[in-house]
Amino acid sequence: MNTFRPIILGLACAALVGCEDHTSTHAAPQPVRAIPASLAQYQPGAEVTGEVKARVQSELSFRTGGRVRERRVDVGSRVRAGDVLMRIDDTEQRADVDSARAGLRSAQATVKQKALAFERYKTLLKSRAIAQSTYDGAREALTTAQGSLEVAQASLETALDTLSHTELKADADGVITSRSVEAGQVVSAAQPADACSRWPAGRLIRRVRSLFAPRLTDA
Repeated sequence: MNTFRPIILGLACAALVGCEDHTSTHAAPQPVRAIPASLAQYQPGAEVTGEVKARVQSELSFRTGGRVRERRVDVGSRVRAGDVLMRIDDTEQRADVDSARAGLRSAQATVKQKALAFERYKTLLKSRAIAQSTYDGAREALTTAQGSLEVAQASLETALDTLSHTELKADADGVITSRSVEAGQVVSAAQPADACSRWPAGRLIRRVRSLFAPRLTDA
């Protein structure tokens, strides 16, 4: 019995040593920060390529043909509605205006002359100094002269309108984005000359897959 007592004491000491080693391996508690959970909208980032264009772009052209005499703007120039962008040689159109004005003056003089003659014949007819046919002829001549005056007035308006078409003007506030003709070049009616993007310019045209389309809007 005495023989086993030292062995039992040795085992007990070994067990105690083992317990002490086991408890010493546990780390001390570390402080942590707690954050309440909340709902949030997930917005993943995406990079796309695109092309900036204006919402409205006008293709400007002359309404009459001729040789471009002057160019007043370049690509990138900001313009206001009514600004003159370029001019074509208007020598022929101005000659037509001068001719139409001369024709109008002549028609006005003829009407005045025929009106005086008609009034004189009307007085003579009342006194029976002239025949009815002479009076009728004077009235018809006045009517013809008045018709010629209306034609001369319309001709002058047409000539002035054609002259105004020798200037290419901006149809709205905007920026010149392209040009198709240069000074000295001969252009025909309705041939594109300038492109004007209306201001404020634009929207962003994006070419991406439909996956991103709901999250993209016009710029």
